[in-house]
This record gives sequence, structure tokens and C-alpha cells, in this order.
Amino acid sequence: MKGKKGFTLVELMIVVVILGILAAIAIPLYMKFVQQSKTGEAQGNLGKIASLVEEYYAKSSSQSTTATITPGSSTSLIAKFPNTTRTGAATCDATPAVNAESVPRAAASVVKSSYQPNINEWSCTTAGAGACAAANVTAWAQMKFELSSPIRYVYCYAALTPDTGTQTFQAIASGDLDGDGVWSRFTRAGQTAADGSIQIGPLAVVNDNE
Repeated sequence: MKGKKGFTLVELMIVVVILGILAAIAIPLYMKFVQQSKTGEAQGNLGKIASLVEEYYAKSSSQSTTATITPGSSTSLIAKFPNTTRTGAATCDATPAVNAESVPRAAASVVKSSYQPNINEWSCTTAGAGACAAANVTAWAQMKFELSSPIRYVYCYAALTPDTGTQTFQAIASGDLDGDGVWSRFTRAGQTAADGSIQIGPLAVVNDNE
């Protein structure tokens, strides 16, 4: 069989080494890309929540606890952030961030997995179902925020809405995408100014790829 040549063992070994090097570089980069694509969920949803909070504040008002309604006289009305006894009673400061209205309620539900929320967890359309003590009492329902697709983060919202002084809110998404016990934390927070306007800060991120 003159004139026919094949690959030598050395040449094959060189090819295997090159493929191994390429795989060692490409696989971590691919995994990092996948992780980053998943963090887009938290960033996008927190941006939407911040917009809905701002919209709710602009449209809503409530009677001051000290005001008396007298026909023919002015009444003090105060715009409020979305707020319930559950969102005002507990902050989202813990890691992972959870309170009585978090979705899901158990942070372990999103560890290295996705969680399919029930629509009732956001809106409490059925009293007594899930975490609902009464129908339509969640801050999520007030701001008209809900997610029907699977989520990889715990969403926590808290607000303090005094009749006088500064009102504040915080919306936080916590996730443990790789299940290593280290939680990522995405935060949007805001407060009222003296003139009644809203100041909402930029996205704050801790351990974004966790």
C-alpha cells in the first residue's frame, strides 16, 4: 500500500492535548455565560417591581391617621408605597432575604433549582390558600406584580410607610444557583424625599454569579 499515510501516535496525542486545553477553557466560560443569563431574571424583575412601586405611589393616597374628614374643608391625603402588615412588619435584611410575603416562602425551594409559583402566592385571590390570611392583601397584588413562569430567586418586598417622615421600600431577589450555600443578592431600594418625590437607587449586587 505505497503512498498511503496515516496519523502517528504522537500526532494523535497532540490533537487530544489540544482538545483538552480547548475544553478546559471553553467549559468554564460556557458555565459562566449560563449563570449570567440566569441572573438576568432577577435584574429584569427588580426593575419592573421598582417601576410598579413608583406607579402605585403616584396613583395612590390614604387618609392620614390624624386627619379628620370635615365637609367643606381640606383633608390631608398621603401617597403610599405598596404596604401591608406583613411587608411593614419584617424587612428583607436577612440572607437569603425572606419575610411573610416572600415568594417562595421557603428559600430552599430555589437552591440549585427553579420554583413554580402559584398565582395565589402573589395575589392571594383565595383567602386561606398558601400564605394568604385574607384575599387581596399582599403588596404584590397592590402593585399588580406576579410571575407565572418558573423562578430561580426568592423575591422579597418590604416597606415602611409612616404618615410623617420618610417612607422607604426595598425589593430583593436572593438566589443560590449552584447550590454551594453562598447566596447572590440583587437589591432595588427607594425612599421619599421632602418634596414628596421618590428617589430609587440603582441595582445593588452581591455575589452575582452565585
